[in-house]
Amino acid sequence: MPTEDTAPVIEALAQLLDITPAHLAAVAARPPDLRREPTLRVLVAEALDGPQRSAILHRHYRRELRLLVNGLPAYVDADGRPVPVRPGFGDGGPSAVTDTGLQDLCDAIDEFSASTTLTAAAKRKGQLPTYTRNAYGRGAAARFRTAVRNLFARAEVRRWTHGDPTLKLTVRRGTVDLAVHLTHAQFEDIREVATSTGRDRVLDGLLVEFLWETGWRREGVLNCTLDGVDVLAGSARTSMKNGKAQQSPVNSQLLAQIRALAVARGARQPWDAVFRGRTGRPITVKHFTNLSQRLKRHKPWAAPLRIGPHAIRRHSLTEVTARHGVSAGLAWANHSRRSGPPLLRYLAEPTWQEKQRIAASVFGPLDAPVPLAPSRAAVFAVPYGGPPTGVDDQPDPRGGGGPLAAAAVAAPQWAVAFPSGPPRSGPPRSEPPRSGPPRSGRVSPAPIPAHPPPARPLSPGPAVLAPLFLAPGDDPP
Repeated sequence: MPTEDTAPVIEALAQLLDITPAHLAAVAARPPDLRREPTLRVLVAEALDGPQRSAILHRHYRRELRLLVNGLPAYVDADGRPVPVRPGFGDGGPSAVTDTGLQDLCDAIDEFSASTTLTAAAKRKGQLPTYTRNAYGRGAAARFRTAVRNLFARAEVRRWTHGDPTLKLTVRRGTVDLAVHLTHAQFEDIREVATSTGRDRVLDGLLVEFLWETGWRREGVLNCTLDGVDVLAGSARTSMKNGKAQQSPVNSQLLAQIRALAVARGARQPWDAVFRGRTGRPITVKHFTNLSQRLKRHKPWAAPLRIGPHAIRRHSLTEVTARHGVSAGLAWANHSRRSGPPLLRYLAEPTWQEKQRIAASVFGPLDAPVPLAPSRAAVFAVPYGGPPTGVDDQPDPRGGGGPLAAAAVAAPQWAVAFPSGPPRSGPPRSEPPRSGPPRSGRVSPAPIPAHPPPARPLSPGPAVLAPLFLAPGDDPP
């Protein structure tokens, strides 16, 4: 509405735009957007595949947004009761979405996911950790809540609402504990599977022993670097959950074997990852997944369980807490004392010397030798020409060198060392000589040496070594 103060401004602007002042005042009083409110179906399509699409929704939450738009179909739950169709919000605009309607749809998705899990297990006669309905469905409801909150946070959707209908959206708390509490016999089964199956039995054996003594999370193992492994002090340091540092006492000989394997597989700089696969690259979450799959394949008791490296962590914390109290368990778990009951703040945190005594009491002396199952890949854990690793590399009194040298002699040609990487698969390519006319036919490969080359010092640069490949006799995971 023009006033006496704004009238001169409107007249000047109208003359500049060559329109009447009344027309300019009407345009100024017009709502910012006279477009009809779009439906959620259109807004969801724009959020998923439009020019201004959301990367998070596009990659991870397509299914949840389709449930918001289309609702749930009719189905029969795990108890055989029919459940009617529940419509979605796709045909209405964002202003028609209420917090109670979203909560009802979220609860229905919880029920639908749990019934689908139980019904599918019954059809395939599969095993589940428990058949309680409350044990399943919560994750689907939590994902739906995250997707809806990301959608209504977009400006294209928020402009049509007077408030956020997702603020009061809640997900029920889990009432069933699906955590796996290992027994000593089950943990021995994990050791057996790690050291007797798979392509990288040496790494898996060291990894299980390391998880048992430290009680680290999977994230801490992946973040462990070369400068965090101190063999002389018998300690390992890493970055855990929320960037919190943790230092744990570990058997010094176990750390020496872990560090030697890391250096043999390409770790040179202090920031290089310690745990590396046969390709020389740092392991990822997939390595733990493969170990869990092998465990379920070889041990029937593990088939129905959600078991992984966290089960070993829980087993370690249980042993430490049972023998030395809650304060020691908190220190091993690296949990905050302020997040629990006030009583935990009165418990004294153990010193480093006390942690060492606790580790020696639960896991054995910190300087004791670590028994590992023999594996053919173990003979290639240190590059040929490197320092001896122990008694097993001493020369045989009957002549011919120790077991490492004998294994290197009997190994194929690729098991010696390739500074530039593994040899190419398939027949060798024909190459012309450096001088003279080109020859026809293929170039014959170099003969396999009868004895290994003479020992030479390790070069500081990266090298692709024999433990990076599949040793004869190892089976795939």
